[in-house]
This record gives sequence, C-alpha cells and structure tokens, in this order.
Amino acid sequence: MNNSYDLIPPSSSTLLFFGILVLLLTTIPVFFAWAAFKSLNTSVKLENNHLILDTALYGRALPISEIRVQEIKIIEINKGSSFEPKWRTNGFGLPGLQLGWFRLQNGEKALLALTNRKRVVYIPTKNEYSLIISVQSPEHLIASLKSQ
Repeated sequence: MNNSYDLIPPSSSTLLFFGILVLLLTTIPVFFAWAAFKSLNTSVKLENNHLILDTALYGRALPISEIRVQEIKIIEINKGSSFEPKWRTNGFGLPGLQLGWFRLQNGEKALLALTNRKRVVYIPTKNEYSLIISVQSPEHLIASLKSQ
C-alpha cells in the first residue's frame, strides 16, 4: 500500500518568481563586470566639437562651446585642497578610482574620473559643474581644447 501523497502544484507566480530570480542573478554580475571593465578603460576624446568622456555610467558628450576654456588648468588634489572631493553624491569611490558625481571642498559640483591626484585636468563648464579628469598628457588635452 502506497502512503505517499503529492502536493498541489504551486501557482504560476512561484515559477515567475524563480524565473526573475535567475534572471537577476545572471544579469547583475554581468553588469558589474561591464562596469569594472569600462571603469578601467575610460577615455577622453575630442570629436565633432565635443569633449567625450567615455566611461561606465557617467560618460557624456559635452559641446566644447559649453566649456569655460580659458579657465581650464592642471591641478593637484592634496588633502585640504579646495578641489578635494568631499561628498560622493552618485558614483564610485574605490582605492585608486573615483568616478561619478562629487561635491568638492569648495562646494562645487564635479564629475570626476580620477585615477591619480597629481596633475589632473580641471575643466569648468557653463552648466554649473566641472570635470576633473586624470589623463596621461594633461598639457596635450588642454592645448587641444584651447585650439578648438
């Protein structure tokens, strides 16, 4: 005599839940892998009268006409510097990488793509924020922007 009884099958919402869970558990690691890869392969380009910051999540194409070109300069971000990031408002703050939106010590809003705090390019815009970017040859970027 068999004393085994099957349960009533779960509703379709249970299967839907597990389907969504599997989708999230596969999508989220792919997203973070892409963000990590893109963060390590950030670039700055000048194309079609635009400064293009090509980075994960915070990339943008800024028309050069919206840059206060005469105020661009090379800065060092030391402890206590007015350009030191004070608050991360939306971004990554990892050892050796600051990427995203920050408030600076001087209260200014800035989009940072920093991997090094020495000899970084400060690019103020007409849009109430600045870009602060670590590039390998800051003088070359500044000269290219000023010649546009």
